[in-house]
Amino acid sequence: MWISLIPNSQVLVAPSPLYCPKAWQLDLSVNPSKHVFYILITTLICLIVVAIIIFILDRREKAEDSELQRGFRSHFIIN
Repeated sequence: MWISLIPNSQVLVAPSPLYCPKAWQLDLSVNPSKHVFYILITTLICLIVVAIIIFILDRREKAEDSELQRGFRSHFIIN
């Protein structure tokens, strides 16, 4: 008997030539959990939150760069 490598999974064995165990075909069958939908939703929410944070910080940095550029121009351009 083989122990499954991943929780909620099964190892399927096809002993094709019985005299040659090295030629046997092993398949790992993973049974999806009931909570796959909740894991997917949680992952998407986390990605959206991170994207919002990145967007906000990017806008702040661009605004700061714009202010610095305006300040630089006012010191060197004489009208």
